[in-house]
Amino acid sequence: SGNRNDDVIDLVVIRLNSNTVEGLLHTGKQFLEISSVKTGHPIQSNTDFLIVGFPGSQTKIDNRNKNIIEKPFIFRTRPNLKELASLSITHRNHIVLEYSRNIIRDVTTGNIKTGPLPYGISGSGIWLLEREDFNKYQAFLVGILSEYFENRALLIGPKIDLFIDVVRNKFDSTIPNNGVRVHLIET
Repeated sequence: SGNRNDDVIDLVVIRLNSNTVEGLLHTGKQFLEISSVKTGHPIQSNTDFLIVGFPGSQTKIDNRNKNIIEKPFIFRTRPNLKELASLSITHRNHIVLEYSRNIIRDVTTGNIKTGPLPYGISGSGIWLLEREDFNKYQAFLVGILSEYFENRALLIGPKIDLFIDVVRNKFDSTIPNNGVRVHLIET
């Protein structure tokens, strides 16, 4: 409608120039191959997801050595498929994941523990885990974490389909998108 009050989602895609890309590669940064991105994947209750990030509650500043000590948070979860209309969130555009902070299974030990407050991991990937063999998985980027609703024990992020469709519309129409399409409104 052009009215900002009824936007389904706001997102921004930035195109990096070749000098920036070369500079990032020179410092050891890597870029994700499009084959590691999956759009249009149906989400079912038994779908496994992985979140990896660096929450602020696990990041400390070492003033003595002028260093930042960060501890990654690796969390495996399943989707919440309940209707979330009260939050204006639809499963069409978002991935909604369970995060019961008080009963987190440590992925390295298998022990139950209290997880960190996930503040600071916005922008982390939501990775779909597809089983290849008995204990081997392939991970695909399917969303970007954006919200934490503590009172509902939920982590929420827009599907990667939305970002891919913006890139398709603005920069490269050959990139495949088997999922949600967006209607762009220029501002």
